[in-house]
Parts: sequence; structure tokens; C-alpha cells
Amino acid sequence: MNTYFIHQEGQSLGPFSIGELRQRKITPNTPVWSEGMDSWVSAKEVAELQFLFRSTPPPLIKPQTLPEPEEKALPESQEPKGKKRSYGWVYVLFVIIVCSSIAVFTFQQIRINELETELTEQTDSLKDIRRVSDSRQTEIDEMKQEELMRQKEEKRISLTKQIAELNTQLDAEKAKLDKINEFQLFRSSEDKVQQVTAQQDVVNSLEQKIEALKKEQQENE
Repeated sequence: MNTYFIHQEGQSLGPFSIGELRQRKITPNTPVWSEGMDSWVSAKEVAELQFLFRSTPPPLIKPQTLPEPEEKALPESQEPKGKKRSYGWVYVLFVIIVCSSIAVFTFQQIRINELETELTEQTDSLKDIRRVSDSRQTEIDEMKQEELMRQKEEKRISLTKQIAELNTQLDAEKAKLDKINEFQLFRSSEDKVQQVTAQQDVVNSLEQKIEALKKEQQENE
């Protein structure tokens, strides 16, 4: 018995006996080759393999069927008229119910789509409002910060100016105090003490004001 090579799935396989070829379920167009052949041929062209592709169906056994009893139709004159009318009304009622259900469903679906669209628009609108509000709040915060910085700067300048003026005034009062201490003519020692004490109070008051302004200036920074 010859053995054959086959060409399946892009590769050559074999050799196989005829029984093995049956198991591999080759088709009539499967390329085969055996020793002594000049080239590959379709399996259906090999006489030894043709029986693999023959199929003999079993004999057909015709089942016995019993004749169906004939139904005699009643003449139109004998059919109940009320029955025909009831069927007609049932059909009409069924059509009305189906059409009504379809109409209600369609209306509800349209309404749902409208509500979803409105909800989407409102959501987008709220997002825009929130975005604008956040932007506005940021601007307000920046303006407040700028105003606070401006006020602090103005206060710093004002305090610096006041301290400078008081220092000038303090230098003048100290110079006046020195003159009072040096001047001795036409006055008693009691008068001198009173004048020095009064002038020293003026100097002390100015020094206290300057210290208070410097402390305020440090707190402002």
C-alpha cells in the first residue's frame, strides 16, 4: 500500500497511510504526493484515494402518516355573527392599546431627552458661573492684598516722617536744654532748676513719642 505526503496549513506533512489520511480528514483539493509521482496533485485525482470522498447515505425510510381528519367549514350562514363582531372589536382595541403605548413611550423618551439636555446646559452654566466667581474672588483677593500693602507702605512712610520730625524737634529741645544749663546770669539757682526740669520734661516726652512710633513701625513691618 502506498503512503502519501500531504500539504496542509502551509507545510508538507507525512508520509501517511490511507487510514491515517482518513483520520486527518483531507479534502478532495488537498495536495498529495507519493513516490513515483512527478508532482503534487489533488487528492481527488488519485484513484486510490477517491473512495475517501464518497459518502453513501442510508436508505430513506418513509414514516407512515395517518390522514388528518378533515374539518368541515360551516357555511357563512351558520357562523355566529356575534363571534365575528367580537373578534373585530378585540383586534381594534389591541391596535389602539399598542399605538397608545408606543405614543406614550415616545413622548416619555422625548421628554427624558429634553430634561437631560436641560440638565446638561444647567450644569455647564453652573460650571461657568463657578469659574467666573472663582476668577472674580481671586481678583478681589489680589486687590485686597495690594490695598493692604499700599496702606502699610503709606503708614511706614508716615511713621518715618513723624520720627524724623520728632528727632529734629528733639535735637532742638536738647540744644535748648544745654543752653539753659550753661546760662547763669540774672537768675537764681531755683529758677534754673525749674527751667531745666521743664525743658527735660519736654525732651523726655519727645523721646517717648519717638520710641512709640518706632515700635509701631516695627509692628507694621
